[in-house]
Amino acid sequence: MSKQHNVRRLHKLFILFPLVGFLKALLPLTVFFMFRLNQENGLLSALWPWTAGAGGIILLLLLTGWMDWRRFTYVLEDDKIVIRRGIWLREEQSIYTGRIHSMNMEQPIAQRLFGLTQVKIDTSGKNEDGGKLPAISHGEAEHLQRWLRERTHIRHEDDSIVKQIEEKNELFPGNDTSCRKDAELPAEERTVLLKLSAGRLLLAALTSFNLSLAFAFAAAIASFADDLLPDQLYTVLFKEAGQLLSGGWTAAIILTLILAWLLSAVLYTVKYAGFTVERVGQQIAVTCGLLERKQMFFSPGRVQAVSVKEGLLRQPFGYAEVKLHVLTSDSDKHLVLHPMLPLKEVHGLLHKTVPHFQALPVDTRSPRRALWLYLRLEALFTTAICAGCIWYFKTPGLWSLLLLPLSIFYAYWTHRDTGMALHEKQLILRTRTLARHTRYVRRPQVISLSVKGSRWQRRRKLLSFEVSLISSQYNGQITGMEQADVEHVKLWFMKSGSP
Repeated sequence: MSKQHNVRRLHKLFILFPLVGFLKALLPLTVFFMFRLNQENGLLSALWPWTAGAGGIILLLLLTGWMDWRRFTYVLEDDKIVIRRGIWLREEQSIYTGRIHSMNMEQPIAQRLFGLTQVKIDTSGKNEDGGKLPAISHGEAEHLQRWLRERTHIRHEDDSIVKQIEEKNELFPGNDTSCRKDAELPAEERTVLLKLSAGRLLLAALTSFNLSLAFAFAAAIASFADDLLPDQLYTVLFKEAGQLLSGGWTAAIILTLILAWLLSAVLYTVKYAGFTVERVGQQIAVTCGLLERKQMFFSPGRVQAVSVKEGLLRQPFGYAEVKLHVLTSDSDKHLVLHPMLPLKEVHGLLHKTVPHFQALPVDTRSPRRALWLYLRLEALFTTAICAGCIWYFKTPGLWSLLLLPLSIFYAYWTHRDTGMALHEKQLILRTRTLARHTRYVRRPQVISLSVKGSRWQRRRKLLSFEVSLISSQYNGQITGMEQADVEHVKLWFMKSGSP
């Protein structure tokens, strides 16, 4: 049983968190409601009952926050951390250090405003919310990190000492093994492996061009404006948007794409500002974020695969994004190791962080006779789009026929970049969607290999295959390779390998 003086609590500012979350969720609705009341000239007359109601809600939320803070405790024991929480229904969770992969430190907006840190404990197996300390000081978070690393070091050292004693007893049976001298813990080493400069961050932001993220953000703003602005004004602005510019709707679309590109660059900068990779003991720490700062720890041995992504705007200049697929309590986490790195430096980065992976070249390409596998799907899909456009738009829909040569070029481009390579325990796969992806996987992490091929493909000695990793959403698929090369991959997979 843990002693009372070992019981720890969250920071007292955690009491305000229910109130902050409530205000954050209802702020858009409150602004909209106040705007409507002001339009109806009833704001002052209806203000006092709403103020009284808001005061009661605030007191209730503060009381709930205090009770939640009072009932949330955690204890650090020799081999585990015990978390107890719950106001009415008490919950106790014991997390043994042997099952902890890492303690990640995050600072969402609420924690960042109060100068606090949220610690998430990653364990083997899914654990959605139990291993989380939502609000502690940064110093306490670093103490927890150091405590975990010390316990891990002690466990490994104990195993090593026991093994040495057992080996010694085999030679000298009369030795006394009842006691040993406690080893001193080494000083914690913290080495900065890389730090993204402001110029490189700006260049990475301008070449990211994440339109899906930008359009999602713009759609949310448009939806909010639709609720806030009068219906007549919103309709007039939408209908006359094409007449505001001299070029009409063409100029409006171009301007929209430019604004989406700039918005994407801003969001990218906010996400990766202060990007730093450090080695802390035997783990790697990745820190980034301007508004919501995150520091994620992982052990190199938990990395299942490495992905190198060359975007359309980056590939001509020899730059790429490097991602790691790390096995965590969330099954699989895609962790950016570097947002924008010259291809010639990828091998050195992997050697410093995950040395069991090597950025070696692709030496086996898809044969020329497999090109039809890529052309047929693109041709059928594009033909269907063109037919639909011509049927709906009549004569103007004929412009859609320009998509046919573009789809043929895309299919040829995809086929040309498809390839693979085998180097001892490592398999390298290269494919293309819009960006070119090169993935590095190792034999111990591959749990299944699926080989496919129709009768027509097999007559031409062509096969496709797909590999799946341990508890991961990652699936690497290669289409239209030589049958002999795929058989070589099957033999590689059948060999029993160790990490």
